[in-house]
Amino acid sequence: MMNILSRLSWAMLLLLGGCAVLGNGAVSRMSRGEMDHAIKVGHSTKADIVAAFGDSHVFKFDSGYEIWVYQDRQSVPGFVRYLPIIGTAALFVPDRSRELVLLFGSDGVLRKYRLHQFRS
Repeated sequence: MMNILSRLSWAMLLLLGGCAVLGNGAVSRMSRGEMDHAIKVGHSTKADIVAAFGDSHVFKFDSGYEIWVYQDRQSVPGFVRYLPIIGTAALFVPDRSRELVLLFGSDGVLRKYRLHQFRS
């Protein structure tokens, strides 16, 4: 009996501790309130955003406008789903994603932003 409990304890530890995070994690670590405090439309500059969130994917347009995208995805690593017992439990752990999209004007000041949250 103790052997089974020990194995289940290790399995749960692996499951809960084995979440993979894609992205730099800044978007996932901040609450919506912290994000609203760090991001000010019409005031925040590119330097302000880099200081708060780090590097991003940048899409530049000929007009001088830029779209910056930050994506964070938290999920159970794929290999865990193939482990006995743990794999079955992993099916019930949802993947969570957050995506922050920012639009900067040609002057480098933030014009708009959106935060998208996904669960699968």
